[in-house]
Amino acid sequence: MLNWNTYGNIGAAIATLVGGFFIVRYGPKKVIAISSVICGLNFALTAYYPNVLIGPGIALNVTMVGFYCTLPTSVLMANWFPRRHGHVMGNVTASIIISSIIFLPLFNFTIGKIGLETAMLIFGIPMVIFGIIALFWIKDTPQEAGYEPDGAELTTEEVKAAEERRLEKCPWTVKKIFSNKAFLTATIAWGFVYLIVIGVALVGISLMKSKGMSSELSVTMATVAGVSTFAGSIVSGYIAERAGMLKTSVIWCVLMIIGLLMIGFSNETTILAAAVGYQIVQIMVGASNNLMATFFKELSGPHWHAATYRYCNAGIMLIRSAGTSLIGLSLTFSDSYNPAIFAFAILGVISIILLLISGCKQQDEPIEKISGTS
Repeated sequence: MLNWNTYGNIGAAIATLVGGFFIVRYGPKKVIAISSVICGLNFALTAYYPNVLIGPGIALNVTMVGFYCTLPTSVLMANWFPRRHGHVMGNVTASIIISSIIFLPLFNFTIGKIGLETAMLIFGIPMVIFGIIALFWIKDTPQEAGYEPDGAELTTEEVKAAEERRLEKCPWTVKKIFSNKAFLTATIAWGFVYLIVIGVALVGISLMKSKGMSSELSVTMATVAGVSTFAGSIVSGYIAERAGMLKTSVIWCVLMIIGLLMIGFSNETTILAAAVGYQIVQIMVGASNNLMATFFKELSGPHWHAATYRYCNAGIMLIRSAGTSLIGLSLTFSDSYNPAIFAFAILGVISIILLLISGCKQQDEPIEKISGTS
């Protein structure tokens, strides 16, 4: 199933491009609603598919993440909280983590009681219902709900200027985005970070067992990882609001590398180091969900966040999709996770260098916007 997960990640990258186009044109609410309905239906019915379609069904669920998860959520938060985006995204991603801590054990319990098919049906249908409710409940901008961004009071001139800005044609094309050093280096850097943290998260239990842990303790480590991920999401948003996005991102990447090295150098006599290192990497899982989206919001500004982030996020997902393949190669040629873990640590160092090159400062819009051409 690792291959289907890779295919799903590639699909999610494509979905980000398509979803970003629809977000720019129709707003994040409709994208979240429609993709939630599709994902919920597919999840509910996957267990009823013939064997040949189960893999593609799983890949489709991973693909739909590109539609309803990071990009539209980040755009919504940028619209509602342009000044406090990092802190608010930290809270949002933390709530996602809490849901996984609650629903994964509940899902496994339900499977044990009533079987896989019925359990998937029961958990998939509420997502369909949420998608329908989202059409009426979610508001793309605070103005639609009678509020102002960050709760601020806007003057008549500011409201008029915001409306004129909304109708402008985006000056950022794909070529201009990836010709920009800051966007390009940030995309590669966060692609490597995601490749690392998702790669480790996917094989967490088997990775801990390979270091000499019992099956029971490995499962416990995976459960505790949910708490670590939650803490990373909350704390990273809090620190970023005070220390700045670039400094916070670099600090978190350094911690991630330390965690990887603790895992890589551990063995049966130093199991505690592996456990601690694994939890440190899981902290970065939560932090990266928040920091990455906010990092690109800083580069583009809130207004062009959806138009630019859709392409950058697609690039990140394409890079991320190589994580499971790298782990597979490590197991094939060495029968060990260590080569992949050390390769991840090297990629982490490269990520820090690229983030520093990027600089995390809002980029000037292409000059063609001023001359009236695109």
